Amino acid sequence: FALRERSGVAPVQIRLLRVSAPAIGETLLYEEWRSADAAHAPLRQKLWSIRPDGAGLRSDRFDFTTPARHLGAGADAFARLAPTDLLPMGWQCALVIRPTPNAELTAATAPNACRANGGQITNTQIRITDAAVDYAETGAGEDPARVAAAFVLRRQ
Repeated sequence: FALRERSGVAPVQIRLLRVSAPAIGETLLYEEWRSADAAHAPLRQKLWSIRPDGAGLRSDRFDFTTPARHLGAGADAFARLAPTDLLPMGWQCALVIRPTPNAELTAATAPNACRANGGQITNTQIRITDAAVDYAETGAGEDPARVAAAFVLRRQ
């Protein structure tokens, strides 16, 4: 997928990497958002733990206690990750992923319930089709613009 459309924040590079950290879970994704200007610090780093949940999947999200340790890291850099290296965002921030009748996947956090570790309230909605990933995130708190983002990733 490649970033094709977005609004709400300056241009960013988004990196998703499947990683292995046996002490954390079986299916893990590392997410890193950086400003298109590489001189700036990352805008966001998260670890997503994905597991079966009822009729779909659940993705719990974590911040890192030492984020710099994982910047630009390869998949093998996460092998020794321990629960003490992570800050859970809480069950309210989990994305619940469900299939739809038209072969799409949808995911969303509970409305106005997720308070990220930075204190921001974040609402996330995702729609996944064969052609694209539509992602929308809105926030409220000290700096609502900091968490507002919307983009579409299109299959190349």
